[in-house]
Amino acid sequence: MKKSMVLALLFAAAISFSYVLVSVKPLELLVKELYPGRVELLIDLNENPHMFSLTPSTMRKVVKSDALIIFGWGFEEWAKKLKGRVCIAAKGFEKKMEKNPHIWLSLEALPKIAENVAACLEKLYPDMKEEIGKRLKAFKEKLKEVSEKIRKDLLGKRAVLMEVRPALYHFVIPYENIEYVTLVSQTQPSLSPKRLQQVISICRKKGVKAVLIERNTSRKIVEPLVRECKLRVITVDVLGSDAKDFFEMLFSVERSVLEAIE
Repeated sequence: MKKSMVLALLFAAAISFSYVLVSVKPLELLVKELYPGRVELLIDLNENPHMFSLTPSTMRKVVKSDALIIFGWGFEEWAKKLKGRVCIAAKGFEKKMEKNPHIWLSLEALPKIAENVAACLEKLYPDMKEEIGKRLKAFKEKLKEVSEKIRKDLLGKRAVLMEVRPALYHFVIPYENIEYVTLVSQTQPSLSPKRLQQVISICRKKGVKAVLIERNTSRKIVEPLVRECKLRVITVDVLGSDAKDFFEMLFSVERSVLEAIE
């Protein structure tokens, strides 16, 4: 058997036992764009990542992994106790994450986030530096095309976009032609009577026809508003739960936004 084939088989066996652990689904999709090895998800899709805390079973997954990749503080605060085992994907975007933790929906931040992830992977797997570099280049080229398409689509719309919680902040805030209205903060369980009346007034005054709600969020929170304003309820999957790759997640979010404002 040729030496090159033996090395390839040994490498394949090695990466089948080692794995990179990621906090949330969008990071899993991103890392898989850059790394051909095994990638494991820490936070189950049925869990709310904002409410997650480490348990003995999830801690075992962390310990067994080569490293844990997270977006950063302000979103995965629980990871601070892990110290050296953590790679921060959104390093350099701390202020953006203070405003809103859903940084993976920032088209402006994504190229640098991908570079940060690639640097982490290259440090973990130096023998794969060339392959990771090729994948990073291809990802950034595709991201540029996708970003330009999304910007073109959204810049042509003038509307009010209403969402239950501010998950889409980074996705829509660059567009001055879209007025972004959220019903409650990330942690509020329900609409207060005062806020309900304010939002009803906005709907009637500005002709809002739909409200976006994150997948796995109960519709009870919007029922009073839907009854009063006869709104359509549109689900947006900001975690890319069913997406096959990172770009499918971005296009899914875009489709939900366009459906809500058209």
